[in-house]
Amino acid sequence: MELKDLHIFVTLAKEQNTTKTAEVLNYVQSNITARIKKLEKEFQTDLFFRQPRGMTLTPKGRQLLQYAEQILALVDETTLALIDDEMPHGTLRIGTNETTASSRLPNLLVDYSKNYPDVELSLRVGTTKVLLDDIFNYQLDGAFMVGPVEHPELVTTEIFTEELVLYSSSPITPGDVQHKTLLTRPYDLYRERLETWMTEEEIYPRRIMEFNTIESILNCVNAGLGFSIAPISLVDSHRFDRPVSFYDIPEPHSHIQIIFVHRKDMHVDSALKKFISMAEQLSD
Repeated sequence: MELKDLHIFVTLAKEQNTTKTAEVLNYVQSNITARIKKLEKEFQTDLFFRQPRGMTLTPKGRQLLQYAEQILALVDETTLALIDDEMPHGTLRIGTNETTASSRLPNLLVDYSKNYPDVELSLRVGTTKVLLDDIFNYQLDGAFMVGPVEHPELVTTEIFTEELVLYSSSPITPGDVQHKTLLTRPYDLYRERLETWMTEEEIYPRRIMEFNTIESILNCVNAGLGFSIAPISLVDSHRFDRPVSFYDIPEPHSHIQIIFVHRKDMHVDSALKKFISMAEQLSD
């Protein structure tokens, strides 16, 4: 078994098509097919279901994918550990939730890119579950998310604390909530905080409307459609066409901790060290 074969296998598992895989890796298609057949012969099992519209992993293929991703990640990590020096370089794959990406991260990313131009920085936005899956599968070097997150394989660093507020283009108090529409997202952690508080206070919005993005919610609040909940840093960073009213949610529901998470077993190279160090300054 060669590392090149595993790389082809992982890419094919992602692309699910030999033609696309050949294009991505700049190989001829026959070479892709031959390498996969070589692996299947070596492991004495089919790794893919062959279908007219593409290829999908068999149960044994999914099992191999987990190991292959770990092996390739370890090879990359070993290379970085041996050639790493004090000047950051290489690639750095960062994940974040949508709120942090919209409010706190832009300046950090700009400053980091200016200070360390030899680092190829990429950003992926997702939910906590998606980000954690990507970290465990070696698809991200680290990610910002709402804490706490406790896992024996993870290292967490507290970055900053966010204050949650209700906001609306018209006056907003607990008494106004029952006459307004709550604008939110499915599986929103801020919404969970809000619903816990509203249940305690026995107040409920007139109706709930769900959106896929925070930007849509901000624009609809601006248009007067309803109210929402978000960190005050996000609301302050958005340009509204009209004055916006705030209501400070009482403790213990009003504050959330944003943390940075990475794998405990990974080599923390100079690029990631510098990034975490600069991220910690976001609380200043």
